[in-house]
Amino acid sequence: ELVPEGAEQYTRPVADAVDRPIIYFVASALSGINYTPDVVKRICPIDQVVAIKGTMWSLQAFDVNLKLLRSTNRGTKHHSGNDNCFFYNFVAGADGTLLMLHCVMGKHIVKMHDLVSKNDVAEARLINELYKPLVALRFARPMLEMPTHIKHVMHLRGQLENAITRPSVPLLLAANAIAKEAGKINLHNDI
Repeated sequence: ELVPEGAEQYTRPVADAVDRPIIYFVASALSGINYTPDVVKRICPIDQVVAIKGTMWSLQAFDVNLKLLRSTNRGTKHHSGNDNCFFYNFVAGADGTLLMLHCVMGKHIVKMHDLVSKNDVAEARLINELYKPLVALRFARPMLEMPTHIKHVMHLRGQLENAITRPSVPLLLAANAIAKEAGKINLHNDI
């Protein structure tokens, strides 16, 4: 588990060395590092930290950090990094997203956020339901192939010339299964 002081001791010198806003990537225990609310409390008072990207893979953990940020009254933004539940993060009050899914459905994510902001949750939910197969495809097992899955979808959509990955990123082992699943989704919708 990450020691809260360690995150602060790392972030302060970085913030002092740059004159740019910082978005701090907060990950859950599933990542191997657990950015607890205590860690968030330590890094968010740092002036250049203007937002966190919460990739907690849990609605509850995301909500805990969102409430914590709101309680500081600093205006620190909370962006969802949860490709698996960003719609629900929008409903909870996420300020935006930083997702790999932006590569293939960015316009739809923005539209969902705008609809939720206007309290049209029902319409946003329809978009979320439409793209559930794509989200499931993105997280198909094995998890090490997640970046490869999205690259393959981008290739099928004509966004990339090929789906070849660089060394150490696994090649797509289940290309036929992925293509079959991708065929169920209108891959040619506007991004």
